[in-house]
Amino acid sequence: MCHDCGRRSAMNANRSRSETIKYSLRMRGTSFAELARLHTIHPSVFSAVSSGRRRSHTAAKIIADALDSTPSALWPEFYGGKDD
Repeated sequence: MCHDCGRRSAMNANRSRSETIKYSLRMRGTSFAELARLHTIHPSVFSAVSSGRRRSHTAAKIIADALDSTPSALWPEFYGGKDD
């Protein structure tokens, strides 16, 4: 097994999670662009947070709220037990 395989697997899992989040937002009639307009945060922040490339509890909370969820449910590795 190559030394990058674990990293690639994690990247694919994050990409899949990000796509699931985007799909779920679309099913609720919203998007990263809409959340960005509503909260005056650049849309790329939401994309980076959803894919795990960047952490922003504020953006994670906005996404989670839009999905009637919590940051710890969507990103347990970052926010496990911290949903304030």
